[in-house]
Amino acid sequence: MKKIFSLLLSFIMLISIVSLVDFSAFAASKLPATSITSLSAKDNGFTVKWKKKTKITGYQIQYSTSSKFSMKNTKIVKIKKAKTASKKIADLKSSKKYYVRIRTYKGKKYSSWSKKKCIIVENSHCTNNNNHSIKCGNMGKWFSSRDEIDKYWVEIDNYYFKQYQTGKITYEELYINDCKIYSYDFEKKIFDDKSNMEKIYAENANFEYFENNFAILRYIANNTNQPENSHIKFIMNFVSHMLWFRSLQENGYIGLTTRVESLAQWISDNNLAKEFQKFLLDLAGIKTDLDIVQLTQPIPQKILVEKHKKKMFAFEQIASSGSRALELLFYWSKRFDEVSFLFMDEFDAFYHFDLARNVIKYIIDYDNIQVVFTTHNPNLATNEMLRPDCYFILENGKLTSFADSTERELREGHNLEKMLRNGEFNG
Repeated sequence: MKKIFSLLLSFIMLISIVSLVDFSAFAASKLPATSITSLSAKDNGFTVKWKKKTKITGYQIQYSTSSKFSMKNTKIVKIKKAKTASKKIADLKSSKKYYVRIRTYKGKKYSSWSKKKCIIVENSHCTNNNNHSIKCGNMGKWFSSRDEIDKYWVEIDNYYFKQYQTGKITYEELYINDCKIYSYDFEKKIFDDKSNMEKIYAENANFEYFENNFAILRYIANNTNQPENSHIKFIMNFVSHMLWFRSLQENGYIGLTTRVESLAQWISDNNLAKEFQKFLLDLAGIKTDLDIVQLTQPIPQKILVEKHKKKMFAFEQIASSGSRALELLFYWSKRFDEVSFLFMDEFDAFYHFDLARNVIKYIIDYDNIQVVFTTHNPNLATNEMLRPDCYFILENGKLTSFADSTERELREGHNLEKMLRNGEFNG
């Protein structure tokens, strides 16, 4: 009898334990997870969009002012249709940062949460007799229709474009962590706002002798005492170490230095012939015999030569377009440790596919540089080199990553080149 009672009690305890277990956690992996594709703020709220999933009931959105989604500051919205792919959340506190994540559900089963994204909620629109203003009427201009707003901005864009073409600064603003530090109108020669200058140690800056064609940021950097950890020093250091270059009909560059010099002469003067020779072999598989020759006539100078059996030729005279492009890359690579941001325009114009791929791999190994490459070659779209969200399509003035150009969940096994050619990322 005691054994039967003991067995019955054990069975009851087991049932009790099972009833307390939340099996939804164990089922998470069986439901497809989704991810947030965009998050945009508007009118004291935000709109969240995500990738639609099948074989589910719906979605659960969590948003919070806490990055850890503590219960006190977190709210949950349930979407009951699997075909829904967006939701507007309204009536939130303005100028507050919200963290958002989403998961799928079916019955009492839930997928894992998506990666959280954050957004700062903007102020509401002002209204005046049902006419809406931009920036709550701060422009001093009201519109009766959306078409009027679009027409106005086209005019403004064209105007600023013309000003840019002539190299004239028309307006300058500085924001730090979504806080407006100043805004200056160069045409009116007045500050629209400079209420937070103390945040950049410029509250006592004297603008009486400010030259109107000079950037405010540079003026502040040159005329105020900035501590080592100041935002102004960080910005100026970053910008002053940006570099753009390309090699098309001729070599061109902007940034980092103002010097103009012959690349071959620079290699000769610095005795880098053998190092450049190895660079060509390692990166492009080009086998060549380079050397430096000292000339005495008509003036004493060193020149870079390429040896062919018993003859020597000046490298600049016989180098192909591809070799010249690599010469430019070699020249700048000696200063990559100084570069903060690198923009290589049409970088593969004279490279075959394997060489272009090698160049990308070579440069992204520098962990101190942010890099942008531009190309027209779809063959370079491969998961082997970069993630899908590192590839972008520039079309009609809009820049969109592969990941944001398709509803499909991109994986490592996908053939990005084939998908690109087939129009998968045409939006």
